[in-house]
Amino acid sequence: MKPNLIRLDRWDWYAIVLPMIALAPLLFFQAIYLWSREHMQFFPLAICASCSFFYWEGQSKALLSLVRVRLSWVLSGMATLLCLIALVLYSPWMSHVASVLLCVSWAFGRFGNLTPLRIFGICGLVAVTVPLPLEMDRTLVQVLQGLSANISSRLMDVTGILHFQKGNIIEIATKPLFVEEACSGVDSQYALMAVAGILLLIGRAGLVVSLITIVTVPLWAILGNLLRIYSIVFGLEFLNVDLSTGAIHTILGFVTFSLAAFAHWSSVQLLNYFVCLFSSLDLNAIGRSVNQQDGKVGAISKTSGMPVFKGLFTVPFVLLLFFPFGIVGLLEFSFRSVNPPLFASQLANMFPKDGDVPNQLLGSERIGFTTKTRVSNDNLGQYSRIWQYSRENADHVASLDFPFRGWHTLWRCYQATGWKEQQRIRVETSADDESIQWPFYESRLQNMSGEHAVLHFSLFDGNGAPFDSDIAMERNDAQSRISKDLISTMLRQLRSLKNPIEPVTFQFQLMTRSDSPIPPEQIQIYRQMFLKLRETVHKKSLPALEAFRRPTLDF
Repeated sequence: MKPNLIRLDRWDWYAIVLPMIALAPLLFFQAIYLWSREHMQFFPLAICASCSFFYWEGQSKALLSLVRVRLSWVLSGMATLLCLIALVLYSPWMSHVASVLLCVSWAFGRFGNLTPLRIFGICGLVAVTVPLPLEMDRTLVQVLQGLSANISSRLMDVTGILHFQKGNIIEIATKPLFVEEACSGVDSQYALMAVAGILLLIGRAGLVVSLITIVTVPLWAILGNLLRIYSIVFGLEFLNVDLSTGAIHTILGFVTFSLAAFAHWSSVQLLNYFVCLFSSLDLNAIGRSVNQQDGKVGAISKTSGMPVFKGLFTVPFVLLLFFPFGIVGLLEFSFRSVNPPLFASQLANMFPKDGDVPNQLLGSERIGFTTKTRVSNDNLGQYSRIWQYSRENADHVASLDFPFRGWHTLWRCYQATGWKEQQRIRVETSADDESIQWPFYESRLQNMSGEHAVLHFSLFDGNGAPFDSDIAMERNDAQSRISKDLISTMLRQLRSLKNPIEPVTFQFQLMTRSDSPIPPEQIQIYRQMFLKLRETVHKKSLPALEAFRRPTLDF
């Protein structure tokens, strides 16, 4: 007797359409967050690839066994519950995870001709776009960055290229090179994992080959970045060609990424060869035959109606009750500016210059002054005014960096260059006006070269007022958190609609380096040095801030 086969009616609406509508505002915020991370900007391509596989391989008319139907409903219930949790906690990250599970449950109930392994593989392309929670993806970036720098340094030692490695900065005779994030742009482990998934789906690889391929992705990502970094160094040293900037650097990135992907695909083919050679079963052929048989069975079987789960069809409508809360968040986002303004050079030149700070201060002597100009959305700020001080056992770099929008987490910039944070404290102090509190942050750092450093920094806004907002810091880190509270988030967003634009901010920092550990009594001196320089630079910046606030001036 043939088993009862079923086709689920209105499954698309229940399993994916209604839940996705409810999650749409949170998914929008998650998409904005992913696009802000350079190593995650491949996510639209991965989603399109997943949709393409379902379109070309899925047979929506194929019927399902009763076991498959029950499994589909169980997965759909789990996905709906996760959607509800994401909406209550107002978590974009969790909504992203819920959308992946929605795709899996929908595919199980929609395409009876696809095996579970095939469905998990196709939905895995979407799962790759989910960043690790709790800033673990940033930690992964820093680990791969350090590995790329270390391996590149060893390769340069072997090939006789004179250099000096300082954390993630490799200095050669031509210029110092900052080893870019090993997961950035097209050289991303996430992107390479997505490419590996596509190649595995095209080749219909078995489970064992797929697992080995995914596990070895980091090795090929590091190899691709090693090739890119060494090509830049080789071009500078022997060809007098700078491959580190501009369109040629982008082309180099695509070439090295393609070579890494090709090498990875070759390893997959080699694994497939050994699987077929040492096994009496052709796993790929089995996978194809199962798909073909499933499709045939569905085509010749009769259809039965919706099972006893009909009443559960109303459950996704509960999720839509949270949709208005998401709209409030979209209104906040649409009115709130997140990018710093573009400063013209005439306005930037009004900020403090070389002679505006003391030549000698607490035993340190000023030895230099430089300015730097970057692109408007650079993480380090569009402009920097940099003063160098020196003393017997340490070197100081004081810098006024601007503009930023809201809070700027400076210690992360140093962590990206190879410094490891040993300790961080918040020190309560007063501004020039003793009645106003202006705290600053102190971080103790150490890099791979054995250097020790103490970082002091604080921010002020376009009015010259101290800027230190816990709400701003929470908003800056919110996307990396697993969950937030719906009610408190909504109240904050409703309040922010009254003053939606985060202020333009200016950052002053003092970075002190030493070859030996810095004793506590010296740190106290560096604190006083930071406070005196901050007071001077802040006062000298007030005329420029006044000009910045004038809407009639065209800079």
